[in-house]
Amino acid sequence: MNTTTESNRRPFSIERMAAEHVEAMKDPEYARRVAAEEEAAKAEKAAKAEADRIEWADGSLRRSTIRRALTPRDIAMVTGEAHDATPAMKLCSQWFDEWLKGDERDERWRPWLWVGGGRGIGKTLAAATLIRRCALTYPRGRVSYVRMSDLIRIQRARDSFKTKDVDEADEMMGEIVESAFVVLDEIGQEPETHRELARQAFADFVEARRSHGGPTLVLSNKSAATIRERFRSDWYDPRTESRLSEILVRDANGKGLHDLGGTDLRGEPI
Repeated sequence: MNTTTESNRRPFSIERMAAEHVEAMKDPEYARRVAAEEEAAKAEKAAKAEADRIEWADGSLRRSTIRRALTPRDIAMVTGEAHDATPAMKLCSQWFDEWLKGDERDERWRPWLWVGGGRGIGKTLAAATLIRRCALTYPRGRVSYVRMSDLIRIQRARDSFKTKDVDEADEMMGEIVESAFVVLDEIGQEPETHRELARQAFADFVEARRSHGGPTLVLSNKSAATIRERFRSDWYDPRTESRLSEILVRDANGKGLHDLGGTDLRGEPI
């Protein structure tokens, strides 16, 4: 009676197959075919990994919520890496490039960049480009796009003193400030009726995000003069200005608020 078990036969079969492969590899044609198949498999695996990486990066526009601020044309430009070299794009890209250098960054680099200027000069498009680049570089890192109105809603929920609302607001703020890269947009757009909420919301955001230390891009349609006046008039907390002074990258004139001015690139007035 044959008492050989399956477990006894398998090692012999594997060893025989290995020996046959070694023998076959002595044939140059067979060896070339095997090498070609291995290279093709590696190339296919690499192509899939790259496609997944691009898909993840393109998805960052949706996950960060900045997609809501973009037109279909904007999205096509960002994902196709065919954006215009506007002053806003150049400034933001140079700052971001320096961040990627890590320990070799210029000593003048700071983790916050404030970009102000008129509507339609490409600030949001530049921000979306950086969000996508961050997702490409750090695929596991969260990226966040938040408007000042979002921070005000969070602050209102915190001030409600309703446990559920406060907990949800704290969780939302935590997710924002702990992101690898954050864009704060529309600072200065809040109305007079939201002045106190904006003051506290902005102060809390700056304090929490400053402690995190990650790169933060602030966008505003207001001029630098208008923003400075809001600090002087106590619309924004002067202590917040003091905290920003040490983390904002400076322009050529030593100012922390980059004011690009500019003409609306979206077209002629209607």
